[in-house]
Amino acid sequence: MMDGGRFAMSDPEYESYYNRFKDIFFMKKDIPVFYIPGNHDIGLGNSGAFSSNAYDRYQKHFGPLNQNVEIANHSFVMVNAPGLVDEDNDRAMKGVSYARWAAAMPGGPIEFVYSTGGHAGHSETPTILLTHIPLARPEGSDCGPLREKWTIHQGVGFGYQNTLSDEASEFVLQALKPSAIFSGDDHDYCGYWHTLPGSNGRTVKEVSVKSFSMAMGVKVPGFQLLSLFPASYSGKESFQDIPCFLPNQNRIYLSIYVPLVFFSLLSLLVSNFHRVKALDNSQTYWNSSGTDAMESWAEGRAYLDAGAWRATTPTSIDEQVPLRKVSEAPNEDEDDEAYSLPVPGSSARRAFARSRTCSKSWSFILWGRRRHMTLDSSCLSSVLSPFFYQDGRNPMDYRRSRAGFFRGVFRDVFDVAWPALVLFVLLAWWTFL
Repeated sequence: MMDGGRFAMSDPEYESYYNRFKDIFFMKKDIPVFYIPGNHDIGLGNSGAFSSNAYDRYQKHFGPLNQNVEIANHSFVMVNAPGLVDEDNDRAMKGVSYARWAAAMPGGPIEFVYSTGGHAGHSETPTILLTHIPLARPEGSDCGPLREKWTIHQGVGFGYQNTLSDEASEFVLQALKPSAIFSGDDHDYCGYWHTLPGSNGRTVKEVSVKSFSMAMGVKVPGFQLLSLFPASYSGKESFQDIPCFLPNQNRIYLSIYVPLVFFSLLSLLVSNFHRVKALDNSQTYWNSSGTDAMESWAEGRAYLDAGAWRATTPTSIDEQVPLRKVSEAPNEDEDDEAYSLPVPGSSARRAFARSRTCSKSWSFILWGRRRHMTLDSSCLSSVLSPFFYQDGRNPMDYRRSRAGFFRGVFRDVFDVAWPALVLFVLLAWWTFL
């Protein structure tokens, strides 16, 4: 359950570690839960790094080390496999039989298997064995098509042992005569058929269950689903099991996230390329027509200074009057349109209102009268802009439009990426808190 539960640590640190596990695998109190110790929970072998309180802490928080539970007319035998390895090594060094060791060491895993086998082997109830460490098998044995890579090799190292010894495996199979075996530790799926000793060739399948985590060296995590049939079921088998696979996280990253990041960067590059190209075209146009524009501006300025034209600056909507030529004696040959009357104030107000009208509108009945409502994102932006920007204008808009290609791309990538990064950090902090 806990990757570092076997190591020496203070009680508050262990409690924090345990509470994190319970938060991740939260279960309602009315659902029965049974735990099996692994080598990372209580340790395996002798090491100064392992806590002397590992066994006591495990039993206090997770329950007994060895259990025999009746569920739906099936007997579930849960063995303390790391403790069985340690006891079996001591037994083999002293050259004592399993029967004598069980009598001399009551309460240990060997005594539990030996005493439980006396009941389970003669009962009509099917026995299902649960052990963290897989049983022994010939080196290089095939694990079936659901295995991702290689097979389960025999091996021993710091705090682990890949399989039980040949003698211990034979002892467990002969004592319990299980109908099914489920093991763990290897992290990958493995299906292997064992021959039960003294059963005239009867075989039993052992399934090494996949790890639930993608961080355990498997591309496709998973778990095993076991269904138990009631005692009234008349079929040959009283249970069925099937592996259940979780999504391939690496494939999700490579086939979804990476392409989305690529297309997002590509769109930002293309957008900034067109922006810079349009900016260059506008500068080229200004450089080519700037002389003529300055000459026209100078002539118009001189004409205004001569007093021939007067411009009125409206202070309200009602005073919006276009430029009018000032002359005491108009010439009849001149265009009459130059002396047309100003636009009426009501018409100016309507034109101004149309320019400010929102594009989204709808009507509804409220309190017996028809109401009309309009809403548009541009109007909302114009209303909120004065609260965020001086003079109601975003000063970054002009800077962004005049920025170079690489600076524009960098700013766009930052604007697109920072919300996702902040959300990822918050979720990671919440998950690992």
